[in-house]
Amino acid sequence: MLHILIGGAGCGKSTCLIQHLQKQLKAGEQILTLVPEQFSYEFDQKLYRILGPVAFNQLETHSFKSLARAVFQRFGCVPDGKTNADELTKMALLYQAVLQVSEREKKLQLLGKQCRQASFISELAMMFTQFRRSGIPPEQLYNSSAELNGRLQEKMLDVFEIYQRYDQLLEQHQLKDTETDLSEAAAIANGHDAFLGDVIFLDEFESFTEDEYQMLSVLLSSGKDLYIALRMEHTRKEPFSLFAAVQETFCKIQDMAKKLRIPVETEVCDTPYRFQAAELSWLNQHVFRNTQPFSGEAPHLHILEAQSPTEEVDYVCATIRRLLAKDHTLRCRDIAVLSNQMTDYRSILETAMERYKLPYYMDEKESMLYTPLLVYLHTLLGILRQTRPDTELLMRLGKTGLTSCSVEEISDLENYCYMWQIDGKTWNTPFTAGDFASAEAVRLKLLTPLQELREKLKGQHTGAEFCSMLYQFLTEQQVEEQLNRQLKVIADEQKRMQTSEEWALVWNSFIDILEHLSTLYRTLEMEFSEFSTVFAALTGNIQRATPPRTLDAVLISQGSTARLNA
Repeated sequence: MLHILIGGAGCGKSTCLIQHLQKQLKAGEQILTLVPEQFSYEFDQKLYRILGPVAFNQLETHSFKSLARAVFQRFGCVPDGKTNADELTKMALLYQAVLQVSEREKKLQLLGKQCRQASFISELAMMFTQFRRSGIPPEQLYNSSAELNGRLQEKMLDVFEIYQRYDQLLEQHQLKDTETDLSEAAAIANGHDAFLGDVIFLDEFESFTEDEYQMLSVLLSSGKDLYIALRMEHTRKEPFSLFAAVQETFCKIQDMAKKLRIPVETEVCDTPYRFQAAELSWLNQHVFRNTQPFSGEAPHLHILEAQSPTEEVDYVCATIRRLLAKDHTLRCRDIAVLSNQMTDYRSILETAMERYKLPYYMDEKESMLYTPLLVYLHTLLGILRQTRPDTELLMRLGKTGLTSCSVEEISDLENYCYMWQIDGKTWNTPFTAGDFASAEAVRLKLLTPLQELREKLKGQHTGAEFCSMLYQFLTEQQVEEQLNRQLKVIADEQKRMQTSEEWALVWNSFIDILEHLSTLYRTLEMEFSEFSTVFAALTGNIQRATPPRTLDAVLISQGSTARLNA
């Protein structure tokens, strides 16, 4: 039987779902719970707190991804001789596909310029992920393009060319895209009656992809009961309502149950529990709707009109300090700061939190582009791609501290270049103006290795040869040793530990990228400009998810993705 629990936010759907779960556990049923991957930690915590350790350990809890892995571990996967391609491999092959259809074969009509941008490649990767999960092969794109015309048709054909070549490269390397795992797992689970007699609980979902619907169909047809909580206030279909996407999901699940001849029971949760203050409860029910204004006092709702983001953030931090001083039972972990523009507020929030001495946790992946190694590598690639030396790039390279020149030598050289306006082709001739002796010595020390490397990189080489030459250059320049020396200079033990973690991640990721490119581009010949574009894009994607440094910290998060407990 299908049980659907509906209700607005904070109306106790999850609590009601867990109560049904407790009853089924007491009846001795085999329980399977499914939640989106990003909510699994919070949901498991809630289950553990309510059920206790003994009952919690009787459950099987999964996201759709981990459920697919569990099916493969239990029954095995399709014996096709292919291995799963990891994210780095997929990105490297996608860049290769774009390079071949745009630069070599000149097949792209409209997207040739966009293909040179790293952000466009990331968008393509997300698009192809959706295609995979929706069961759309390249041929379907080509057939669909016949129904279009003009620029839209040309764009569709360009995407088809890249998608088809990407598929061919995966096949060539005997690899498969892991985004098809759920569809394969659903077919295997259906053939083995993997969930026969199970009672399944789903929470926190608003919509499903096509491959998730396939698995959902298997769960519904073979399970004893399926409970799902959906955030919607009523079952009436309103196309432009706040809950339109969830209402569409509700209708699809009902249709699925109807086809399988499974009875459906709908339970409505309509009592708001989450907000104790009347004005917050009203806001939760009426926000973004054309309704009558709230009548009465609103002491729990505060609106600040600030002149700048800095003033905004100062107000937030000062208010947090005041609340903590006023209420001694309040902890930092009970406070969250949300923003829908984290890129604009991140650095301002970090500075203000430090100034107000507030422990905080930034719930966001952090780019590692600011680390010395990546600054060095990206600057090096920029210098090698140019025909004439650029003073700004050379100075940036020297200031990383990873060249054979000391910081003092680079400073003196920068002063000399500023005084005598050294730039471009003047770097290629000896310095003779003014007090040139020391500046000339530093010029040779800095520029000679780069000129030798540029000569080696000329012409076409395989991707593996480029990787080898780049790694050999870094070894000769003792870059890893220079990083270790910089680490020892940091006096603060805590700061040194954090820096060591970051730099180790960047170095290991860099080596991993070299290994992947050496394997995938072993026989692919290319120009250095092509190789450097791929390499810069892959290293530019190195990110770090920073764990909380303390248990009691203010949570700072993106408003659209935040998952707050109570």
